Amino acid sequence: MAASGQMKHVMGFADGFGPRMRAAGVPLPAAENIAAGQQTTDAVVKAWIASPHHLENMLGPNYTSFGVAVARDPGTGNHPFWAMVLSR
Repeated sequence: MAASGQMKHVMGFADGFGPRMRAAGVPLPAAENIAAGQQTTDAVVKAWIASPHHLENMLGPNYTSFGVAVARDPGTGNHPFWAMVLSR
């Protein structure tokens, strides 16, 4: 996302979310929250909490593990792009 300057769940790296998670070794079921522009972890978490669907992912009983990453790319203005993956 950071390299392309676009916030999308699927960016052409795989056929979709499931294949991308399997290729990364992430157990399914899994979910992904993405965001762009928030400057701090606190701000992105607050944004996800304010979004019913993202909050549902975070509170869902199917998930016991998560990982969060932020990436910036100088070529697209160093804007922060966030991803949270939730899984078992």
